[in-house]
Amino acid sequence: MKMGNVFLLLNFLIAGHPFAWAGWDVQTTPTTRTLYAVHFPVVAITGYAIGNSGTILKTTDGGISWAAQIPPTGSSIRSIHFPVDMNTGYAVGYSGTILKTTDGGTNWNLQFSGMSERLYDVYFLSESVGYAVGDLGAILKTTNGGATWSSQSTPISSDLRSVHFPVDDITGYAVGSSGRILKTTNGGSNWTLLNSGTSSTLWSVQFPVDEDTGYVAAGSGRILKTNDGGTSWSLQSSGVSSTLRGVHFPVDAATGYVVGYSGVILKTKDGGANWVQQISGIVSDLRGLHFPANSYVGYAVGNNGTILFTMDGGGDVIHDAGVVSIDAPGDTVFTNSIVIPVATVRNFGSVSDTFPVIVDIGAYTDTVWVFDILPDSTSQVIFADWQIPPGDSATYTMTVCSEVLNDLDPTNDCDQKIIFAHEGQGPVLLSAVASDNLIPIPGIDNDDQVLILFDEPTNRPVIDASNINTVLSLSGGHLWTDGANFIGGILWNMAGDGLWIILSTNSGLPTVVVGDTLFPDGVTIQDIWGNPAVSPVVITGSFDPPLGADEGSESRIPQSPFRLLQNVPNPFHSETSIRYIIPSSSDVLARNEAISVKLSIYNITGSLVETLVDEPQEPGFYKLHVTNNQLPGSGIYFYRLNARLGGEDLYTSTKRLILLK
Repeated sequence: MKMGNVFLLLNFLIAGHPFAWAGWDVQTTPTTRTLYAVHFPVVAITGYAIGNSGTILKTTDGGISWAAQIPPTGSSIRSIHFPVDMNTGYAVGYSGTILKTTDGGTNWNLQFSGMSERLYDVYFLSESVGYAVGDLGAILKTTNGGATWSSQSTPISSDLRSVHFPVDDITGYAVGSSGRILKTTNGGSNWTLLNSGTSSTLWSVQFPVDEDTGYVAAGSGRILKTNDGGTSWSLQSSGVSSTLRGVHFPVDAATGYVVGYSGVILKTKDGGANWVQQISGIVSDLRGLHFPANSYVGYAVGNNGTILFTMDGGGDVIHDAGVVSIDAPGDTVFTNSIVIPVATVRNFGSVSDTFPVIVDIGAYTDTVWVFDILPDSTSQVIFADWQIPPGDSATYTMTVCSEVLNDLDPTNDCDQKIIFAHEGQGPVLLSAVASDNLIPIPGIDNDDQVLILFDEPTNRPVIDASNINTVLSLSGGHLWTDGANFIGGILWNMAGDGLWIILSTNSGLPTVVVGDTLFPDGVTIQDIWGNPAVSPVVITGSFDPPLGADEGSESRIPQSPFRLLQNVPNPFHSETSIRYIIPSSSDVLARNEAISVKLSIYNITGSLVETLVDEPQEPGFYKLHVTNNQLPGSGIYFYRLNARLGGEDLYTSTKRLILLK
């Protein structure tokens, strides 16, 4: 099915059938005439039902409403088929009637069949090639879209009720009265009589996926099956004695349905080894059925204008999905900033499902589709950027809902959280990490990249070339930008607590040097490659390393606290790096023991994905690379650092990592 058609199908089901019952539901039709067949060309939105006295009904809303069309005949119509799209279709009926439409049923035109016998079934393999069968063993074929029909020679004079070509226009089957089954392997030039093993009328035939496995619905509750292309047929146990008029296997040869007289609906999920009767809720005879796109959204028609509809496979398919968590943003956001809402949804149902997930934060809404999520599985949903309005502090209600069709438990569909947006009084910085990509000039110079971390994931100031030297002011007369007032780039990480700044300064001159003060304070700077900075920046109230340390010493041990830094970049596509600090202390040195370090990655459910480090480590700066091949797929993960000494926990920290493959 095309992706766009999935959207249409689910939008209709959600909007049109919010209170559909489990099982089969009776739809309202404008007729009491007998309906023989129902057909939806593409998905369960636009469909047709046909019947006695030239009845053609059409729906464009999945059966919520049906409107009568006016064909150029009053003869009963027994079969209808749209082979490719919703525009071009064919219908056949009594008195040799063949109809064709090229505008979705707005106009139906008579075609010349060359016969006056009743036609019971029509089947097209394309817009050009099609077959029709009827009384006295009649088989007609067209190769030009019905402009002309030619009669094919058959070895019987019994009425034929159904025709089907499984794969192409070479091998096909036709069934009818007195248990007759015909087969062709040359496009109808010759038809061979097969032995069905019964004399009951055979009403409907289908080979779901290939030329070997097929099913026939017949009189007296008989269901026939072949696994060898019709050479032999076995009688399956239906458990009923009613005449069975229609058979349909929507997607494979395992799950199928049969309908018949007295409101009988049977279903198998094991290729006919077992047939279970479903509750139709009616006693009228059913004569045809169709499941357009899958094995759980279907229609059945019969006497008295009856049309039945199911969204859950007749009552034994469970649809249930819900929002299990809202992962981002946090409880607070910064006004006039941008955040990316993220949620986790789970399929609690029994079949793979496709459904939209909708976020609503007042003036901001977005919809993301989750496709083919397996039962009991979760999926990360990442919405479009939310631009927080500027201005005074405000409170927002964020609602995220999954919209699965025929949902079993609507109580778990949505999740909500309250988000407080505040102006803030300027960012409070945690750390800045510098990388010296070329020459190790003391401080941060024009070839560096700087990652600045903020103390609140949502305290995100608006920073650009016009205000960076005000928001992140430096002492000593140094600036973040060059004479052209240019910043190479600014990029927030997904968590909103890290800001990359690519510097551009005057030819090789450092912008931040030893003795400079960065306001606000509380900032440490270290080499992104995992080594102490060549000439660390002195920060007001924080010294790293302490004053008096030998800056040229290669054996210097960091005195800063334990720290697990945010991975860079984040989100990432191919590779990211995780950095952390194991500090020294008098206690550790006195005991002469290495610290036991464990660094692991977990998925959103808390399951371990990979252990990166699990060994004793000496104090120092560490950096590891993580590639996308180490993670099972796109989504949100968490990496956790745990440091222990002699069985005692010294430090534990967890941060979020996002992979976008």
